[in-house]
Amino acid sequence: MADRQRLDRLLRDAGWTGATESPVAGDASARRFTRLIRADGTRAILMDASAEANGSSGRFADLSAWINGNGFSAPQVLAADLAGELLLVEDFGDALFARLLDSHPEREAVLYTATAEFLAAFQRLTPLPDLAPLDGPALGALTGPISDWYLPGMAAPVTDDAKRLPDLIAGLYHDLAGPAPLVTSLRDFHAENVLWLPDRAGPARLGLIDFQDAVAAHPVYDLVSFLQDA
Repeated sequence: MADRQRLDRLLRDAGWTGATESPVAGDASARRFTRLIRADGTRAILMDASAEANGSSGRFADLSAWINGNGFSAPQVLAADLAGELLLVEDFGDALFARLLDSHPEREAVLYTATAEFLAAFQRLTPLPDLAPLDGPALGALTGPISDWYLPGMAAPVTDDAKRLPDLIAGLYHDLAGPAPLVTSLRDFHAENVLWLPDRAGPARLGLIDFQDAVAAHPVYDLVSFLQDA
């Protein structure tokens, strides 16, 4: 967690001193999330990525500005200490798709249709030029730990087939993906990372979070990620 003095300085400079603090469930990263509520009911989320210290806060801020600037919905950055990996951002509430689908399964068709419409609109944007490509070789490389770590960790033999898996994945991508151009992929796009904002219109009804690891990927990557998420 960030140094408390540094955190208090950010809150003081942003006008949030004295706000009530309550933890918010996080993601699979080491980041911490805290909901702040002022006496007048105004809310915000404090994002603390100091445990990672990898520049993800700056990346989040840049992508948030880009997403919002193109008419979609990402938490607006209200205040930032990028050197300390601290962001104070807009609070989208608690209407995660996963929770809505658990409590109102009859809304599945509406929410998933809205998701497909969002992706169709979002993928029309020209990808940011600095996105890392998640293409065949990159996808293949993601399977490297199987032979490098997982099999040895289980005292299992590292077969030639296991060693060839990265090249196999890369080859299948080349054969099956076709000439489709890469698009901006949010990468961690699933029902735990999307909130429903019914007061907004069209694709902006999807509140996006956890997009700092965005890449350039095949157009089906985010769609399959969302549809096949456990």
